Amino acid sequence: MKISQMRSTIVTVPFTRPEVWARGARPCVTNVIVELETDDGLVGLGECGVSASATVQSLSRYVIGADPFDLLERLKQRLRWSRVPMAFCAVEMAVLDLQGKALGLPLYRLLGGAVRRKVPFMYYLLRDKPEVMAREAAAAVKAGFSTIYIKVGIEIDEDIEVIQAVREAIGPRPKFRIDPNESWTVGTAVRLLRRLQDYDLELVEDPVSREDLAGWRRLRACTSVPIAAQENAHTLTDMFRVIKEDAADIILVDPFRNGGLSAMKHAAAMVEAAGLPVYVHSEAALGIATAALTHTLATIPNNLLANQTYYQFLGGDVVKERMDSFENGCLTPSERPGLGVTLDMERVSRFHEVYVRGEVVDGAYRREDMRQEASEDEAYYPRF
Repeated sequence: MKISQMRSTIVTVPFTRPEVWARGARPCVTNVIVELETDDGLVGLGECGVSASATVQSLSRYVIGADPFDLLERLKQRLRWSRVPMAFCAVEMAVLDLQGKALGLPLYRLLGGAVRRKVPFMYYLLRDKPEVMAREAAAAVKAGFSTIYIKVGIEIDEDIEVIQAVREAIGPRPKFRIDPNESWTVGTAVRLLRRLQDYDLELVEDPVSREDLAGWRRLRACTSVPIAAQENAHTLTDMFRVIKEDAADIILVDPFRNGGLSAMKHAAAMVEAAGLPVYVHSEAALGIATAALTHTLATIPNNLLANQTYYQFLGGDVVKERMDSFENGCLTPSERPGLGVTLDMERVSRFHEVYVRGEVVDGAYRREDMRQEASEDEAYYPRF
């Protein structure tokens, strides 16, 4: 069996509501869909962000003609894969999908077998008026989600009002995490987390600048709220540095930043050796990547916290299978061969046309679409 064709298609899927965060906003996700077809008719699927589109296309010379069971390690060496992690991830995903289909096995079995059948995901609660967020959070908990996640760092008094409203709406038992996207100084983080003690936060993600590991360490010494590292933990080297500096309680993994599904497993294993848990950071994955993440996370022992997903506000998908069938906030890896998903070519074509026409532009927004305004300043300054 040889790979005979490689196709890539860029799609833009709008969000049902814009995502607002400390540094801006965006109304959609634009990703690259990768198809690897073999000479006996199997098709493997991969996915990654649009920023890697050109690199993905350039990989065809290494991929076409290769045996999918004898490719990935050699491709890593040829590419210096850690320099092109997103593109390699998409190709690896498609190759692993081919392997599973050729063997008639679901991906999680190729990755060592499942340590859990239900993979937990959080409910990503978009910013809105506090009362609107409170109602949506309560509905999410009623639907079975046990972890609520919100962006903060936009305006301190409003952040506190939102946190209070959401906690009162969901009650004391559900987990509640916040993400300022590095928008606080250490002093501000210490002060605010003390003010938020009564709301029993599960964790705070990326509270201060990724560059200031000494500040992360000082913050950990001043608060009982666990600190989760994502922006300063993209590579294995980054993660090793965070662990060595004792700068975080939790480290996020991400196949598009770590350099593939296998690399994500290696990263999680290193974090596990340090006695820490992991959860996944999402780049707004569509159905292909969501399936791949669910399979892989099912095999990671120290994935002990709910993982990030954008599925609550995706305005569509590119696969035929429903990937939003959460049961008590969890997804179960498919038992079908490979990733267990198939492309819906009509939807791929439709969302490719959205991309071509530029109906929405990833990273741009119209102010009238926003539930809450985001800063338009080109320069970024921490909030004190």
